[in-house]
Amino acid sequence: MLRRLTPAERRLADWRAQGWDWAAIAAATGAPAGTVRKRLARALDRVSQELGLDEVGDA
Repeated sequence: MLRRLTPAERRLADWRAQGWDWAAIAAATGAPAGTVRKRLARALDRVSQELGLDEVGDA
């Protein structure tokens, strides 16, 4: 799944996996916390759709 993320999206995912909070990620990227949170959420949604994971339970 991580291979489908862009390098920037992968970095956000890595930081979250390491326990960074949104404020720390925001400080590291220079973007507002809400923006980086939404950016990662959209990336994960995109990858889930690409893998067909959003269809689980829809059957």
